Amino acid sequence: MGKSIYKYYSIENCYWIENLENSQVAFSAVSRFNDPFELYHILSQFAPDEYDNPYMRQLVIGIQETQKNNNYQELNNKYRVACFSSSNDIVLMWAHYASMHKGYCVEYEIDAIESLTHIIKPIKYVCKPPE
Repeated sequence: MGKSIYKYYSIENCYWIENLENSQVAFSAVSRFNDPFELYHILSQFAPDEYDNPYMRQLVIGIQETQKNNNYQELNNKYRVACFSSSNDIVLMWAHYASMHKGYCVEYEIDAIESLTHIIKPIKYVCKPPE
């Protein structure tokens, strides 16, 4: 078995059974993030020239331009994000993202989601937002 990533899910979402049965990954609107500064951290780590895929380059440029113009409504309406973890046993993740420990966590093998691996990027959290 190859390297895995995990996604914690809430059962409060009305689509949770359908997503699980159909092996679908849920993407969230930016407005659903529990940390209002999280997007700053994420976007500061993406550079358009890191991607060979022209679609991904344009996507990163579009998101960064939207953020630079402080157009969060457009950002929220236009883009979705899926967040994963490298571990399935983080108590805080179960509390925040899995319905206070009543939800579930899905393991995805990196090799099995090959079509997404070019857009999955680890995020490094820092104590202070970028300037």
